[in-house]
Amino acid sequence: MVVEWPERLEDMTPAEALHITLDVTPDGDRHARLAGWSGRLPVHLLQQPIPPEHGA
Repeated sequence: MVVEWPERLEDMTPAEALHITLDVTPDGDRHARLAGWSGRLPVHLLQQPIPPEHGA
């Protein structure tokens, strides 16, 4: 399940939730930050920039 506004869940957010933050830098680069799922995600996926040709 994906929840766009997780802060609305308040204390119902599962402890094992994966948190994804999408940012666009001033020069147009896109970055996805992943938090949670310790040990379940390969390290190379954490904080990798999204190439502009793959962005929306």
